[in-house]
Amino acid sequence: MTIACRWGWVGLISGLLAGLAGAADIHVAVDGNDSWSGSVAQPDAHGTAGPKATLAAALEASRLDGTPPRRIIVGPGRHYVNQTVVLDARDAGLTVAGAGAGQTIVYGGRRITGWRQDGPQFVYHMWDE
Repeated sequence: MTIACRWGWVGLISGLLAGLAGAADIHVAVDGNDSWSGSVAQPDAHGTAGPKATLAAALEASRLDGTPPRRIIVGPGRHYVNQTVVLDARDAGLTVAGAGAGQTIVYGGRRITGWRQDGPQFVYHMWDE
């Protein structure tokens, strides 16, 4: 019985790993372009194919594919998410993964640029936009 259980676990784990290997991967990168398919992690030499630029575009592409298992792989760097990411039933079987601990950073909200130094402080005036 013990041997059968061990082999059962090996079969289960092998099946899961095989499923992940065949997963439809969509890549997101800071140098991506939302008009690209996202099927590769790096832009090609001609600038015609490469990763998506935003998590929202990758999520939409994943939903169009629709067959689980699917993965969105967010590459290294700082990614800014300007809108709420809402997952629903269409996202069943979807995994969202980063490049590793401390390599992928996702910020929620809008990136604010244009800070000015005012004495020892930095200020941002929204009405200047």
